Amino acid sequence: MKNILPLISPHALPIALPTTDNMRLRPVLVYIHQHIAEDLTLALLGKRFGFSERTLSRFFKTLLNMPFFQYLKLTRIIKATEYLIKNDLSVSEVAYRVGYNSISAFSNTFHNMMGQRPTDFQQLNSVASEEAPREQ
Repeated sequence: MKNILPLISPHALPIALPTTDNMRLRPVLVYIHQHIAEDLTLALLGKRFGFSERTLSRFFKTLLNMPFFQYLKLTRIIKATEYLIKNDLSVSEVAYRVGYNSISAFSNTFHNMMGQRPTDFQQLNSVASEEAPREQ
């Protein structure tokens, strides 16, 4: 992947996923990553991990410097880029695997965060992977 990304975009990708060492929030973040395709909400996560929605919301804002929904959206887009780079999946398959029920919503969110449509990103990836040096 490190050989392909510079060919896909000569500029740094505008995404970075924050993390924390907070032992109360870390299991929540792990769960999000492991269940990214599911309908995740503050209510569901709070109930599962013993937090009120308000407390969990404050944890995201305080410890990660972003609201829960932004963190979830960012996690989904990062996972989508991995799928688009590593797999021969269609954009719609990628959208569903990262928790979007609407391909247009996924495409718009991807475009807003990455500066290009997922189809364009995927096409650049296929060209870049053909041009990338093969590891022996």
